[in-house]
Amino acid sequence: MKDKVNLIKNTFFTSLSNFSNVFLLILLLVAGRFLGAEEFGKLTFSLALVSSIGMISDLGTLEIVKRSVSRKPYKAQYYFGNILTWKTILSVISIILTYILINILKSERDIRLVVYILSIAILIKTLKTIPLTFFQALERFELHALFQTIHNVALLICGVVSLICGAQLFFFAIMFTSIKVIDCILTYLVTNKKLFKIRFEFDFRLIKKIQLIALPLGLFAIINQAYGYADTIMIGIISSNSQVGIYNAAYKIFEGLSIFPIILTQATSPQLFRLFIKDKEMHFKLCQKVIKYSLVVSIPIIIFGIFLSDKFILMLYGRDYIESVLGLKILLIGFMTVSLNYILHLIIISIDKQKILAPILLIGFIFNIFLNIILIPMYGSDGAAAATTICSMLVFILGYFYLGRTYRWFSLFGAIAKSSFSVFIITAIVNILQLKIQIFHLVFVVPLYLTLLIFTKFFDDEELKYIKMQLVSLRLKCVR
Repeated sequence: MKDKVNLIKNTFFTSLSNFSNVFLLILLLVAGRFLGAEEFGKLTFSLALVSSIGMISDLGTLEIVKRSVSRKPYKAQYYFGNILTWKTILSVISIILTYILINILKSERDIRLVVYILSIAILIKTLKTIPLTFFQALERFELHALFQTIHNVALLICGVVSLICGAQLFFFAIMFTSIKVIDCILTYLVTNKKLFKIRFEFDFRLIKKIQLIALPLGLFAIINQAYGYADTIMIGIISSNSQVGIYNAAYKIFEGLSIFPIILTQATSPQLFRLFIKDKEMHFKLCQKVIKYSLVVSIPIIIFGIFLSDKFILMLYGRDYIESVLGLKILLIGFMTVSLNYILHLIIISIDKQKILAPILLIGFIFNIFLNIILIPMYGSDGAAAATTICSMLVFILGYFYLGRTYRWFSLFGAIAKSSFSVFIITAIVNILQLKIQIFHLVFVVPLYLTLLIFTKFFDDEELKYIKMQLVSLRLKCVR
């Protein structure tokens, strides 16, 4: 009973931590509106560069440390001191590499200054991830949620206020870094008081052992991060700062929508990991359900998102970013495969085949670079969006066929057909009634969509029973 209560509590605080990341996305949306495409392009390019190089400061060690501390909590202080020393060394190396690289890539003095400042922010972020990891390992998820939420809310409030007061890029970067410094200091003070006394330690044999075990995870994380930021960095190198801003205006909306598959994977990952060992048939059935739920969310997002792209861009950024509309539509075309990639990668990890993920992503990354070199000079930010979409499809195809050959094949046709049919019916109704789709129409569209899914027998008997229970519960609450 105690384990079940702890699981519910930990899940709640983990969800809270993830949802608080929406505040950072909102901050970037506001920054795009106030700074303008040119300055916003400089900001997003700088963040992409320092974040990519900053991955060198981890190399997968924290995941291994989390596992070790979870099993041997009495060694937490010893592990903390050693990983703090090692990550500090790696962080200094990453900052030096950042300074060298930005002086090679960019001649503009303002971008260089912003990168210098933000590289310190990434160093601070790296150091803060250490106590956050130990909060999770020692099952102090409430502390993890508290400091993540405080950090994100503080950044949002201070960032929006500074932008409203007329802060430009340089001062915005200083504010961003200052908040991170203060937040990191508070996190370490609480760690020192609530968990153990913090001190630097250096056991070369322990650090070497951890790093060798963690290296495959570290390489995967670096490739994944580089894959995510490659478009932004390459537009900044090949094209102009304004095109970086135009691209990221669309990409931040697209990135925000990705919270749905992320939540789905995090909510189901513990159960998938257990079931593969205990009951492979139930594992396969749960995999099917997760894939199905991913499709039921992603397909309407794609179709309605394409219809509403211009409204989203105008509402969030204004007319200065009207060029972002086409890029957003192109990105949304690939949203289904992006969502499925989260799920397929989780399934691959759950069946202990995670070593294949780095090669798959590396192929996608190389192909992405190749496409960007061709498409960005021709089509600018729209070309980068097309490269992202094509490569997400390539990564999906590689992951899907690998999973089918090494585990079992998952049929996607039925779920895609039923979900697409339901959306098609809604679209037909809208056209017949000659309605112009507005954002507030989603309030009526969602119940209609679920009704059509039930009519097409998208849900099985167990799922229908659960839906009926929730509807009855909702009706009783409304009556009260």
